[in-house]
Amino acid sequence: MNRFRNFMARRYGMDALSGALLILYLLIAMVGQAVRFRPILWLSLLPLAFAAYRVFSADTQRRRQENEAFMRFSMPLVHAARGRLSRMRDRTHRYFRCPQCGRSLRVPRGRGKIEITCPQCRHRFQKRT
Repeated sequence: MNRFRNFMARRYGMDALSGALLILYLLIAMVGQAVRFRPILWLSLLPLAFAAYRVFSADTQRRRQENEAFMRFSMPLVHAARGRLSRMRDRTHRYFRCPQCGRSLRVPRGRGKIEITCPQCRHRFQKRT
């Protein structure tokens, strides 16, 4: 166990990009199994090999830069998906966008037709809740 620990002490290890590559590998491999097409299975090994390369890499500076670039790309998508999911689960409120500034506004459900005032730009508009 100490040999492995000493070996990994100079390595980069797992991060978000490596995890995403492993998930991509699993998805491509499942599609390859479902359609029973061998080249897709061979193609699925590319993300797996790149993830293993990143995990065991000693060039930590370069791997950190790659992960930061991936996080800059993926985090807005993750936040948008989480926001949509939480809005879908919210049974007590409706969500609207201000037509003038685009801000997301939350209003209570079941109030009929109400006038909504945007707190950011003070634009007023009517919507049915």
